[in-house]
Amino acid sequence: MRGFDIGRHKKRRNNQLLPKNVKVLNVGRPTEGFNYDEWLARQPKESSRMAGEEIPEGLDALIAGIKDEGKEERLELAVQDARAYLDRQYGIEEEFYNAGVPSESIRRLQDIQLLSNGVPAPYVDRVSKPGVERRVHTIEGQNPITEQVELLPMTNDNTGGALVTEFGKNVDMEGQDKASEYVQDHILRLMGFNPQRGPIGKVDFFVEKNGQRVGIDGQAQEAGRNPVVEAFTKVIPTNRPRGGYGEGYAPKPMNQNRGTNTIGNERAIRNDVINSLKNAMDEGRTFDQAMNFLVDRGHFVDDRNIAGKLYKSDYDAVLMPMQNQTQHRANAKYDDIAIAPDSVVMYNIADVRDHVKNIRDPRQIRDAYNAGNNRRGEARVKLRADVPQQYVQDIVETNPYVAQILRTLK
Repeated sequence: MRGFDIGRHKKRRNNQLLPKNVKVLNVGRPTEGFNYDEWLARQPKESSRMAGEEIPEGLDALIAGIKDEGKEERLELAVQDARAYLDRQYGIEEEFYNAGVPSESIRRLQDIQLLSNGVPAPYVDRVSKPGVERRVHTIEGQNPITEQVELLPMTNDNTGGALVTEFGKNVDMEGQDKASEYVQDHILRLMGFNPQRGPIGKVDFFVEKNGQRVGIDGQAQEAGRNPVVEAFTKVIPTNRPRGGYGEGYAPKPMNQNRGTNTIGNERAIRNDVINSLKNAMDEGRTFDQAMNFLVDRGHFVDDRNIAGKLYKSDYDAVLMPMQNQTQHRANAKYDDIAIAPDSVVMYNIADVRDHVKNIRDPRQIRDAYNAGNNRRGEARVKLRADVPQQYVQDIVETNPYVAQILRTLK
């Protein structure tokens, strides 16, 4: 998938060039509690401001415009600019405050700290919520009045407030069922999308790109391993009973030792699938042709759910947050803990579909056993294939703001 073009912040000339997920504050409304006439009357007539009088940063040039030449038109324009400037600054500070940034830290945010890839660092809070790390995501913009570079909070279209990602247990998952999906949702928002949840049992997210609806599935993976694509998700040999393990294959009750009974069942089913597939491909068939042959000849159960995301029409891309081994195992076991990824990659399913369908070497096909419903459901095999590296895209390279969600901020 082509990266979301966020442009270069140093080249922005006005707010219209900011990414669409950045909230542009209304600078035309009056500032509550601020009397501009009294403020103007207090200004000294000299060309320099009074010692000790605090002036918000960036306002000096506007005051100079008020004093310059004393022309009424110039004076009125300068006063309007001053009002707009102050209103904008107060609005930005309010957005950060509502996102949980302490008031004493808000002004310091404008001393912008950049990550190594040139995007601003998020505000990180490890104190206010015990056991949870909060990140308030930020973006650089250009003040339309002073033309200074300033720091703005990114907007979460789902909540209407600032985009804040929490890592840890018992975080606010904003309506997501799983912590992994919550993190994937925020990755897509940092890419500039406003993701919508897909239907249960289908693709995880839908986003709008170039006027088209794009289906994106999230899939956390252990770092260091090649990304894989799921070709078939429910392969069942016809000589195995449907609806469960059946006679001779059923595990013992959950409170007893299942031991070799479960292991033997797994090996038997996996061997049935892999040996049948290997024999069909050794006769000169591609992977796709071999699967069709085995289903047509009755070797595999013809089930409408047999196809994986490689063949499903709603699946256009796979988003893969990469985690180290410890994190990945925790993510698989406890999906109520939001974990920051080490990196993020993505691949287009259309790019790899023809490659996988035309594989002729059965050793390139991976199998995985799925007992189903905590070993109470239907035993089946998943068939997967490696995704060639030329189709794997590093999302941080194409969408630099995703760096704000990585485990290590650098």
